[in-house]
Amino acid sequence: SSMSNCGYSPLAALRLSASQRGFTLLEVLISLAILSIGLLALASLTTTVIRNNSFSDDFTTATALAQDKLEELVNTSFASMASSSDTVDQDGTAGSKYSRTWTIGTGTNSKTIQVDVGWTSNLGISKTISVYTIRGNT
Repeated sequence: SSMSNCGYSPLAALRLSASQRGFTLLEVLISLAILSIGLLALASLTTTVIRNNSFSDDFTTATALAQDKLEELVNTSFASMASSSDTVDQDGTAGSKYSRTWTIGTGTNSKTIQVDVGWTSNLGISKTISVYTIRGNT
């Protein structure tokens, strides 16, 4: 009875002000769902970026290989230029990743030179780039 005289109430101690209340279970679950959706979107984006970087690397390599062969053919004597093909790796040595085909158009005073480089992407899709030039008989 002495406690009731001092104004202390156990129920009053359990009541919290609005600023002292925590989150409800529903609020926590909704927050986790939103966070999960965001993380899944980020993971999907990361996969797409990695795939595109791989394509860019292959495209850059194929372009360099085509340009190298084009320059080699431009520096070959006019009469001995001939169409052919080979298969090379990234460094231009014999391999299996990139297939190069070069076609020499016939002409008396000029010849067209076209180099096609093909490869298969990581997704199994065939890709090809082409470069060409015209060389005069000089």
